[in-house]
Amino acid sequence: MTDVQLEQNRAFGGVIDVFEATGIEYLIWGGVAAVAYGEPRFTRDMDVLVRLHHGQVDTLTRLLEEDGYYVSVEAVRDALDRHFYFNAIHLETGVKIDFCVAGPDPIYVWAFEHRQVKSFDEFRQASYMPPESVILTKLRAYQEGHSTRHLDDIEGILRVSGPELDLIYVDRAAARIGALGTWRELLDKSGLGRRFAPLLRESEGDSET
Repeated sequence: MTDVQLEQNRAFGGVIDVFEATGIEYLIWGGVAAVAYGEPRFTRDMDVLVRLHHGQVDTLTRLLEEDGYYVSVEAVRDALDRHFYFNAIHLETGVKIDFCVAGPDPIYVWAFEHRQVKSFDEFRQASYMPPESVILTKLRAYQEGHSTRHLDDIEGILRVSGPELDLIYVDRAAARIGALGTWRELLDKSGLGRRFAPLLRESEGDSET
């Protein structure tokens, strides 16, 4: 493991420890989750989706600060009010962790209901966004920014975890967010589209009745 990876593990692991200690609901998503379900790649930061309420803000920020992170209480409260983003910086390593406060988005609701607990390192277990939700959030990110990195991550997840996925759920949710065309192209490219075509046609029929 490189020095950079060791620094990242320290910074990321400390955040996991804080969330596990407080009981605040969280999911690792973004690049770290894509690697967990797909193919290895370097990811500079960790992204965390959180369910947070106002009574938890002071405890969360205090524990992060005590563990060596810089975090703005005002930024956290603003993110909570707007279901937006805030970040924490591990002061010793300079590694940044980005947090998104989850709103009532159906993709987020499903993700928390189907969270997966996986080994983060040799010492820790952590809550991860399920792979179906990682795919959907990456489809949406691609729509917003057109970065092909998101498509690469989806292709990696399909290659490694494809047969285990709830493709019907992804298909229906992709249609809801206007990403069905991109999703179907990736599915066909992976070779899974042909295999699951009968199920997808059945799903389309069910959604019309």
